[in-house]
Amino acid sequence: MCGSFVRKCLCALFSFRDGDFIDMAMSALETARNLETSGDIVGALEKYRELYAQTPNDEDVVLGIANCALAIDALEIALEYYVRLLILNHHNPWGFYGRATVLLRYDMTEKALADIDSALALDAPPSSLRIDIAALLNAYAHHELALSALDPLKAAYISAASVDALVEKVGEIDILINNAGMIHPFANICDLSDRDVERTVNTNYLSHIYAARTMIPVLEKSAYPGYVNIASASALLPVAGQSIYSSTKAAVYA
Repeated sequence: MCGSFVRKCLCALFSFRDGDFIDMAMSALETARNLETSGDIVGALEKYRELYAQTPNDEDVVLGIANCALAIDALEIALEYYVRLLILNHHNPWGFYGRATVLLRYDMTEKALADIDSALALDAPPSSLRIDIAALLNAYAHHELALSALDPLKAAYISAASVDALVEKVGEIDILINNAGMIHPFANICDLSDRDVERTVNTNYLSHIYAARTMIPVLEKSAYPGYVNIASASALLPVAGQSIYSSTKAAVYA
């Protein structure tokens, strides 16, 4: 039913083309995606480029070319098509993320981080995009930024699926160690920004709660389950200028 609906929409948008063309284009796009998923990146790239010759304004096709080019380290082609994607739709978060990935390969860190900010600033960026951004930032040692890319509600929403995939890959999980933590700028509580407060609470405290809620059902299946929360001496001896940090560590200790 969904395919029929999409076909009708495409026919309405491209009324100058007959239905057979729409069917052919959708079939070719599906073939390209299947090749990409199966690991035949070169074959997928060729199929996407064939489609591009006929539908140069299709965002899915342009993104497919860019992603395949990036996968085989054809960075110039990848950058060209991520830029084309953003020209077609300046609100496409995958365009910003893809361009940032290429820019980091070229050591253009500041411009890459600006693109990542743009992707996250868009309304409701997909959870999968947040995961990819966090992984990308971690790969280039921007760990603190990676944490901010995953707000706790999004992380909680996606975590169950991520854990299921992990269990399927590695088998039984026996222990959870909650060690996520960060400090905020050394300042009076009144001088901290809302962002500083939220990021510290989210990372140091709420992430432990969401991780526990997700992992405890998994740990209960283990013969030797273990669960560890890492707090801090600041929970018992608060540090001047780190009131929010100390509070979150006290909450974990409690």
